[in-house]
Amino acid sequence: YVRDIDNTEDYVVSTKLMVLRNASNQLNTDYLYHFLTFQGTIDYLQKRAENRIGSFPQITFDIVKTIKIWLPELQVQKQIAKVLSDLDTKIEVNNKLNQELEAMAKTLYDYWFVQFDFPMSKEYANSIGKPELAGKPYKAYGGKMLYNAELKREIPEGWEVKELNALTTIVNRGIGPKYIEKGGIPVINQRCIRGKEIDFELTRRHDLENKNTSKLIEQYDILVNSTGVGTLGRSAVVKYLVDQKVTVDSHVTIVRADQEKVNTKYLAFSITELQPYIEQLGVGSTGQTELSRTELGKLNIILPVANLQSKFSKIIKNIWQKQSNNQKENQKLAELRDWLLPMLMNGQVRVEK
Repeated sequence: YVRDIDNTEDYVVSTKLMVLRNASNQLNTDYLYHFLTFQGTIDYLQKRAENRIGSFPQITFDIVKTIKIWLPELQVQKQIAKVLSDLDTKIEVNNKLNQELEAMAKTLYDYWFVQFDFPMSKEYANSIGKPELAGKPYKAYGGKMLYNAELKREIPEGWEVKELNALTTIVNRGIGPKYIEKGGIPVINQRCIRGKEIDFELTRRHDLENKNTSKLIEQYDILVNSTGVGTLGRSAVVKYLVDQKVTVDSHVTIVRADQEKVNTKYLAFSITELQPYIEQLGVGSTGQTELSRTELGKLNIILPVANLQSKFSKIIKNIWQKQSNNQKENQKLAELRDWLLPMLMNGQVRVEK
């Protein structure tokens, strides 16, 4: 749905898209948008496209013209559209809040673990005879830096660099699922992982009777897309689970922190920040690029002192909890919208004037 464009001549669409423009004073544009996103309309268009004889499936204008739309009076259309748009607006607000929270978390991570201006501890400030520096940015106020051969740059005194393999209990691909329509457990695939988030609505169901469940994911696992150019390297943290049992398919790698060696949340956030480097680890021909667990396991991870990892973990846990709550609310709002939409569109449910 295209809104708020000042000059339409600045934009073009490809030949794979069709532009529909409302030219009737008897049809509300918002109402038309929601009608076209109604699953019944989508199913109708797909079926007509697939049944075209002697041609690849495609939705033509002739097919679109055959759609029959329930057209109540204009005021009722506006009321129906408002109910649905209000739900969409709340979902958009939650998404923007999550983007802002993510930006806050990234800024904190960069400030502490990239620029090394984390708050100087009282113990360190006392050890260098400058107690007044406690809480000041470490590097900016002269905190000691040491050269690290693996990274070929300086890092704060007392920090280490470890390969990912040394900090994890699991770096493994998922299962080859047996898909079913209902029942079973959710399977996260590569499409589900985008923008450092997991879209559980895109999961499919796996038949528990057909395959083992030894590769179930846990909260704060890191999931890394591991095949295909443009997809490989995308990663996300499991901030919450939609079911007691959730797994991933064989195109996704599960990374699980060894809690005795590294803070789980610190490692999880660090890996998502290393996504550009992970993308470069793929090998193979175009379209068939693979990320091996061996190469992923060699990834160098900066390991700050334990108390700083813990301090970061407490902050990031609070941020992730807020994001998870917004995502769960969005899922309920989307379910409500999708439940109401067909009944509003065919007149089963009326909106009070």
